Amino acid sequence: MFSRDWLPIAASQIVAVVCGLAGVHLTTRWVRPEEAGTYGLFLSLTPLGAMLTHAGLIKHFSRHWVGAPDRRSYLRVWLRASLWASAVLLAGVLLAGAARLIQPRTGWAVAALFIATSAGAYAQSFQLGVQSAARYWTDFGLTFFGSTTRTFVPLLAIWGTGAGVAALAGGYALHAVGFAGLAGVVVLRLSRNPVSGSAAGEQPASLRAYQMVFLFHGALVLVNQGVVRWSASFAFDDATLGYITLAANLAAVGPSLASGALWQFSYPRLLAQKRDAGMGPMQRLADLTLALYVLACLGGGLLLAGLLPLLPGTLVANAYLPALRFVLPLFSFYAGLCGLTLLQGELLVLDRPRAALRFAALGTALLAGGTLAFALLSPARLIAWWWYSFAAALLPLWIALRRGWWIDREERT
Repeated sequence: MFSRDWLPIAASQIVAVVCGLAGVHLTTRWVRPEEAGTYGLFLSLTPLGAMLTHAGLIKHFSRHWVGAPDRRSYLRVWLRASLWASAVLLAGVLLAGAARLIQPRTGWAVAALFIATSAGAYAQSFQLGVQSAARYWTDFGLTFFGSTTRTFVPLLAIWGTGAGVAALAGGYALHAVGFAGLAGVVVLRLSRNPVSGSAAGEQPASLRAYQMVFLFHGALVLVNQGVVRWSASFAFDDATLGYITLAANLAAVGPSLASGALWQFSYPRLLAQKRDAGMGPMQRLADLTLALYVLACLGGGLLLAGLLPLLPGTLVANAYLPALRFVLPLFSFYAGLCGLTLLQGELLVLDRPRAALRFAALGTALLAGGTLAFALLSPARLIAWWWYSFAAALLPLWIALRRGWWIDREERT
């Protein structure tokens, strides 16, 4: 399970942690809580492309580009399909802007959102392709660039211009364009490499099949990722929304790093186990990955509890001290959410998109459904639900995955 491949993976996570902590430090000093809350709502919509219009394309690329007999031909077909998805995304963003669903409710925010969400979809596709090819040091370079620009470009924009949320959103769009461009260049270069015989033997599912299935699947993931900020926006005032946005950024670091590192390491190995050894060894490796993730989250939660009293005045400015009471319950929520992505990834390895859709619906019913329901009851009950969501999600979802309750009979054969 452990090898020298962990070195670039660990380095990627360290970079992400450093950037995240630096971002928290500067945000609490340069951004007012009300601005942080509005920017958080804007960011909750930036996965629209990755989760909706381009969701199937991303899943197909991560699963099939690395094993395509001719990667460059596959890339050309994939890019042509992505143009239609981008057109649909543009129409959707314009409609959302006309309906005044985008925060902040301005024309420039609509333009920034389309640029950010479309570029982000391409960047995610290309980086997942690099990860599926087990090019760990190359992926580290992409992660370094993406993490640093995502953190510092928006903050430097607001510091240099004083333009508030406009500067933050514009800076994020600039980051997304640069990240997508760099990742695209890397994929073009890797597309020239020959594919090994065992990897080239698989026949990919059609792009259209993936797009139809993962459109709804992506909507479920989008809800899971945005539900904390959306529920907080009507359960609390604007300043508290800003505190929760900052707390969520702190709370999500540990679970996202643990799940990202474990998945990056195990994904190519799960593919190889399924191809060469069969379902049994693959499932054992998947269960070991999940067990390591649970242990990492438990340890990370204890460490975070010990560190919280040290943060005021050092990492977190005094203006954001009320945010600290939300960190631990949100850590539990994001631990459950990131664990869900690990479990869904096993179905991606099995190349069963319909089963992944039903599994995502089950996870959303538990995590997002619970969050929205308790937010309607009271802020206190919402916070209590965040505390219990980790255990309430992972155990029943793992049992459901192992028993395959939602898999159609024809998918079992």
